[in-house]
Amino acid sequence: MIKTPLLNQGYCNKNYLAIIDGKKFIIKEFINKNVDRVLEFKLQNLAYKKGIAPKALSIDDKEMMSEFVEGKHLKKLSRKNSKILSKNIKKLHSIKARSKVMDLKKLLPYRHYSLIQKANHFKSDLALTHNDLNSQNIIFTDRVMLIDFEYAMRGDIYFDLASILVEFELDEEYFLRSYFKRSRYDLKKIKLYKQIYKEAVKEWFKKYERGDF
Repeated sequence: MIKTPLLNQGYCNKNYLAIIDGKKFIIKEFINKNVDRVLEFKLQNLAYKKGIAPKALSIDDKEMMSEFVEGKHLKKLSRKNSKILSKNIKKLHSIKARSKVMDLKKLLPYRHYSLIQKANHFKSDLALTHNDLNSQNIIFTDRVMLIDFEYAMRGDIYFDLASILVEFELDEEYFLRSYFKRSRYDLKKIKLYKQIYKEAVKEWFKKYERGDF
């Protein structure tokens, strides 16, 4: 086996390209120990069955191996890619899986409690959510693939939708219409969750810098 570190590394794992018998695979060496890796493995394979993630092949206490997906990480999206991504996020949210529910109180410190209170005023739209949809976790090929399911669990779909809108600076109306089709969506809720997402990212990086994994 030939094992080479990838150029773009994440924060929760050390990622390697492995070549075994001429075939390419991704090996994730675990850094963050506060992740349910068995659940991650299971949820990634449920997403694989929907055609929106590479197949997770094996896992142990130290690493996980998955299929390799050739593609690009994009910072800006065309309307076509935006529409395809919205469809894939909808597929993710349609997956039926048991997990704990994301707790905003654990995501944000007490000084942001007012944001959590505001979120609690809205009706919950719970589903399986990825919760880390930055550009490095989305691969664009002739289709769109999601990777890195460390933080996937049941949560409010507006968190995922807000993260996409923030990360890619998308046309909000076009993306939301692509996702919801004829269903109604709440612009006030999406605005709030964009705030929540931005603050959550800041807090995550503060934890990373302190080594609080």
